Amino acid sequence: MNETIRNLGIKELGELYRKRELSPVEVTKNLLELIHSDKEINAFITVTDEKALRDAQKSEQRFLKEGPLSPMDGIPYSAKDNYFTKGILTTIGSAIYKDFYPEYNASVINRLDGAGAVLVGKNNTHEFASGATNDVNFCGPCKNPRNLSKVPGGSSGGSAAALAAHMVPAAIGTDTTGSLRLPASCCGVVGMKPTQGRVSKYGVYPLSNSLDHTGPLTRSVEDSAILLGAMAGYDPLDPMSLNVPAADFTQEIGENVKNLVIGVPYGIFEDTTEYCVYDDVMKSIAILRDMGAVIKPMEDPDPTKEYGEACKIVRICEAYDLHRNNLEEKGELYSPEIFNAMQVGRGYHAYEYIEAMRLRGEFKNKFTNMMDGVDAMLMPTMPLLPSNIYQREVFIRGIKHSIFTRYNLFTLIPSFTGFPALSIPCGFNSENLFSSLQILTKAFGESRAYRIGYQVEKALNLSI
Repeated sequence: MNETIRNLGIKELGELYRKRELSPVEVTKNLLELIHSDKEINAFITVTDEKALRDAQKSEQRFLKEGPLSPMDGIPYSAKDNYFTKGILTTIGSAIYKDFYPEYNASVINRLDGAGAVLVGKNNTHEFASGATNDVNFCGPCKNPRNLSKVPGGSSGGSAAALAAHMVPAAIGTDTTGSLRLPASCCGVVGMKPTQGRVSKYGVYPLSNSLDHTGPLTRSVEDSAILLGAMAGYDPLDPMSLNVPAADFTQEIGENVKNLVIGVPYGIFEDTTEYCVYDDVMKSIAILRDMGAVIKPMEDPDPTKEYGEACKIVRICEAYDLHRNNLEEKGELYSPEIFNAMQVGRGYHAYEYIEAMRLRGEFKNKFTNMMDGVDAMLMPTMPLLPSNIYQREVFIRGIKHSIFTRYNLFTLIPSFTGFPALSIPCGFNSENLFSSLQILTKAFGESRAYRIGYQVEKALNLSI
């Protein structure tokens, strides 16, 4: 039964709870045992045994009496360690905060508590959520469960690794320029960056205030839709929160894709991706075409790459502003890589940041116009498979690149618009490493992305 429990997702667990064939306490105990037995992956910084068992017992009583609070009731989950958790260690992956115990919860933690979900621990993260590899922080690198010599992606790498290792059926992370989708891709799980403002950022340690997002990580598309439904909602404590009606993100799950118009900007990835990634993405496109979707070639959203550069300027300027005092007063507590990266923001002038923000608005309008008459846009999540731990240069089609320019090559696009992007596994190689497909939509198009992703997932039937 232990192995069976660890393979179950959100939907399956909920069904078994309701049938009283499985209990939240039994599941939570089982997963806590697995988390504590790990000696290699390093997916967790803190494990919340007492709280988890207490909350699981409360959930179990609800199933026996009045019924569950929500589809997330009794579901164990883990949170990236930049979500504030009242009275629970929250390090943001930094030696500066290695003894930090917040006095309040992030709004998303409160929402999941209110839905009956069971927090089992806090996940390893790249230091200050500022990196794509999750091998730089005060507590040691997180490793990819699919291949322990590889990175899990970052900065939400611990959350994705915990999922891939079947330590939890659900996890939450953050995404600035790919920090949720990149680990989803590296670890072969499902990651959703929702429309900016759909999910509250209040109580989450920021990296770039105007680019940060929060979102779900799961092992299936439908589970992602369920978890996002529990996370999303207006929050007056978050100035960027959008007061929009609540949504059922599972509403299009199972619907076919016949006659949906799906745009593909072939030009941005046909010569820039590893051959295996390209082949896997093309197979997914062929699957959708065979299902009756209309595949429409599109232009490169950023042919000059000026918008990608503008996105990087916004991110590093905002990060430097946030870290300025700590950099001056506690600089020795930063890892050299993060210290040097943060200092780059010091070199920009106000007019360069303002120009980057102007380009952001221009790009958002351009992307919106491109999406007229298109239900979604497809491209790879990453142009390459995960690299080795501490590796900083990679070869793609024989050309050497810095990982700092390659990992988020495609994830920057929806980050700069603030529109949704779903990452799903779409293939794997002999090293058990996954390629991933990124599905982009207009604002508030999460349900459409899930509809498309669900059909690809079902057709590929990958074991994750």
